[in-house]
Amino acid sequence: MTQGSKEKERVRRALRYAKDRGRILRQVAAYHVANRSKILERVAAHRIAHVEQARMRDALRYAANPEKKRTRDAARRAVNTEEVREKDRARAAARRALESSCSVGAVTVADVRAIFAETGGTCIYCGDVATELDHLFPLSRGGPHAIHNLAPACRSCNASKHNKLPGEWKGRPTVPQSVSSLPLPAGKTKP
Repeated sequence: MTQGSKEKERVRRALRYAKDRGRILRQVAAYHVANRSKILERVAAHRIAHVEQARMRDALRYAANPEKKRTRDAARRAVNTEEVREKDRARAAARRALESSCSVGAVTVADVRAIFAETGGTCIYCGDVATELDHLFPLSRGGPHAIHNLAPACRSCNASKHNKLPGEWKGRPTVPQSVSSLPLPAGKTKP
């Protein structure tokens, strides 16, 4: 199709739509009702295939109107309390399974206190008050649940780092020397 014929086709469709708008919208609505599950499957498959684009779009939507999202999420949680609880339980169980499957022994409360004392209770990334422990090399990527892999972090840094290695994370301009010099888990290479 040439550029001119493409433009003619676009104009022809626009005129047809303007003329039969009501009928076309009824047809589309009927199709959506009749094929709801097929459409939802197709949307889910597309979202999985384009997960980074979806995350970026969701982040932009949230940034544009955070109160709307909070209100919608609260309403969903109120209606689907059991579903939300079940997802939270599944997430916690997966986390416990990752921690327990690590080859290194358990981290004790005394170990955690020592880790926080070493940095004075500040986040190793930004210097704010540390409220959490971060796995420098994430459990989901083969990092051990061990003292040498834990560091104090604030909620913001820990959440934005997610499952990235310290060198991959763009949240802070520099990675502390103590973090970048840590040994990688077996079989891992630096990015």
